[in-house]
Amino acid sequence: MEKGKRIETVNGVINLLPEDIILHIQSFLTGREAARAALLSKSWYNAWFTRPTLEFDEHDFKNYYLNSNPFEEFATKTMQRYHDLNLKITSFRLRTYKFTEKNKLVSHNLIVDAMKIGATDLKIELPFFELPPEVLESETLVRLSVTRCNINVGKLKCSRRLESLSLSNLFIDYRDTIYSGILTLAKLKCLFLERVNVYNLFFSNFESRFPCLKDLSLVECQGYTRIEIDSTSLERLTFVQQNALKAVLDVPNIRKFSYTSYGLPSLSFKSATSREWESDISINCRRLQSCSWILSLKRRLLTKLSTSRISLSLNRLRFKYDRSDVKAVAKPVVLENLTIDSSSAFSSDLLLQLFKVCHPKFITHRSKTEGDLLDVSNMSGFMVVKVEVYVMICGEWRLKKPTDGASTTPVKFCFQLRWGS
Repeated sequence: MEKGKRIETVNGVINLLPEDIILHIQSFLTGREAARAALLSKSWYNAWFTRPTLEFDEHDFKNYYLNSNPFEEFATKTMQRYHDLNLKITSFRLRTYKFTEKNKLVSHNLIVDAMKIGATDLKIELPFFELPPEVLESETLVRLSVTRCNINVGKLKCSRRLESLSLSNLFIDYRDTIYSGILTLAKLKCLFLERVNVYNLFFSNFESRFPCLKDLSLVECQGYTRIEIDSTSLERLTFVQQNALKAVLDVPNIRKFSYTSYGLPSLSFKSATSREWESDISINCRRLQSCSWILSLKRRLLTKLSTSRISLSLNRLRFKYDRSDVKAVAKPVVLENLTIDSSSAFSSDLLLQLFKVCHPKFITHRSKTEGDLLDVSNMSGFMVVKVEVYVMICGEWRLKKPTDGASTTPVKFCFQLRWGS
């Protein structure tokens, strides 16, 4: 088919798409991408002009830092058009950078207007912005994501339908709440907290306050020293923090446990789960480690997670061989995968010590160059079933073909091991 006819055919197909399909496609695009797609045809423009998802990002306007702000004018006129045409929306996203009285007023009006025309999904990123009471006390919100704002948890009462709550990089005012049970959200299924202060009391009476919660993530939060969580609904738990976690967990229906930190955690699981579950652990080591650290790794972490499918990543691990020796245990913990990064000073000595307490099915070694292949050929107790090499191309790992030459980009080696009985 000739190029001109092929383009004409494609344009014809695009023009024939029903409006609901176009709207569905546009829902996966950013505001800027959706605006560009509106140029495809009149039907795409009409769909964009009345789209049910509104997104205003000040960064999309090149002159947002000037005194005259085309962003505010565009957002205000767009919202007014929706009111005039009696159009409804389902989701609303607002992202600005200025902290002025005018900006605060415009942002406040946009958010309130968005909720008046039906928005049940809000994503707000505004510096030092005080969330309006219409948001905090909403009975219709289903999803709320807030970044860099100020929020008084005591006034957060949008509990009738709220299923997903994300609070990130913001100041939380705990006045009148820190001694009174804090937050109760009966319908909440997903809670994501990033870089906020979370106190020990937050975890008290967890089951009764979050009876439907399935997914809890705490990322670089501070304020708590020890966590005690009891929940029959929780299925996914994620912790990312600098200090070692101290936690007592009663989560019989857990499906995935993720932990990233500089230190080994102190974990206690009160009840066993009958369901298959996974644990994804990433330890970033700060100091030289010795054989005693390997014993702690097994005792404080691997043994506690031994009923799960464990993936363990050791980053920046430097091993100090102190002439001591790890005693082989009767039943080493089985790992689904052991990942070693290129900044770790791994040697056959360290692997031999590790293999006395754990038996990985796969070893993944990330390296800066292809010449840094991890040597496992002289080790006993297992057989290397397969070795695959992946190279980094355009930000993605791709399997290296036998005909490819030597790579100068980052490389990932994957060894599949079969352990003896």
